[in-house]
Amino acid sequence: MSNAVVPSQTWFRRVLSLIGIAAIGWDTFARFSRGSIPLWVLLCVLVAEVAWIGFAAMPPRYTRVGTVLLGLMIVGGGIVSTSTDAVGVVPVLVALLWMGRDQNRPLWLSLVFGFVGMIVVLIGDLILPIAFLGLLSIEAGLVVAFFGGFSRRQFLVAEARSRELVGEQARADVLDARQQLAHDIHDVLAHSLGGLVIQLDAVDALLEAGDTKAAAARVRDSRALAAEGLSEARRAVAALGEPPASSRVTGDEFVASLRDLLAVHRSLGGSVDVVETGTRHALGGPLAGALRRALQEGLTNARKHAPGEPVTARLSWQSGAVQLSVSNPLPAGGAGAVANDLGGGHGLVGMRERFAALPGGSATAGAESGLAESGSFVVRVAGATA
Repeated sequence: MSNAVVPSQTWFRRVLSLIGIAAIGWDTFARFSRGSIPLWVLLCVLVAEVAWIGFAAMPPRYTRVGTVLLGLMIVGGGIVSTSTDAVGVVPVLVALLWMGRDQNRPLWLSLVFGFVGMIVVLIGDLILPIAFLGLLSIEAGLVVAFFGGFSRRQFLVAEARSRELVGEQARADVLDARQQLAHDIHDVLAHSLGGLVIQLDAVDALLEAGDTKAAAARVRDSRALAAEGLSEARRAVAALGEPPASSRVTGDEFVASLRDLLAVHRSLGGSVDVVETGTRHALGGPLAGALRRALQEGLTNARKHAPGEPVTARLSWQSGAVQLSVSNPLPAGGAGAVANDLGGGHGLVGMRERFAALPGGSATAGAESGLAESGSFVVRVAGATA
């Protein structure tokens, strides 16, 4: 049983054992000196106590030797339990407690040792009998000791499983954080690098036309876009060390955080209108970040598949929830090309996973009719703010 919990002999337990051993030994020698018990009773008590000392001092890894010592404690103490007015039963109780709680030993062995102890006590009573009520009390004590050890074993098992669950949860949290970082980095790269490609294409065209002044302006915009992408990547990495569930963002702060994305889209020649309805209210940090990434993904998708087409971002504040949609007219290739590209990439997949992990979160993307003559492609996300 490689995963068993091995009970340890602490110094406190060893001291308690020594105190118990000394008390039993003193009482037994006093009885013997007064002639109350015969020599064989004294010798049996000494055997049980020597075994007790050896078990208390022995490292837990010596399982077989320890089992032999526990057996000597049960036999030596059990046979004299009735003749010592139940003083000799103390080593038996200690042995059964340790047998029951130690997962290195099978439970059936503890049960066998318990039955052996009860039989040995009965044999001792035949030699030097006591009142029936006293005998019954000793036997009941053995039963209680067995179940006490079993209860302790169950507690140790539950404790070990709890530690394993904590470790597994920690590993899962690390994997989730890595996956979240991968999605965020993808969104940042798709947004910033995609914009850089558009800007550099425009620079190339302007240089060919001889318009160096406009080309220089485009280069400056490209540098600003690259700097923004670097900042976004740094924020994504830094977010790993923040407690996401404890942060709250006001509605005004959240809307202000979207302006940079809208400004970048417009600087790249895109057109975007923002329609906001409802009353702003606070929302959790994870939800705010996910909504920002969804807007970023929607704008990037529009620039990639429908360049030059107007984009509409609708932000709807509802009671206990917020919904964001980003729509643009379908390109000439229709919805199929866009859907295939999104399905094969990480943007929409990451967005769905991000919102699926949020309370009341949902994320969809696809063609919707009625928004324009040829329909529109809409990215729609939502989450609970309460």
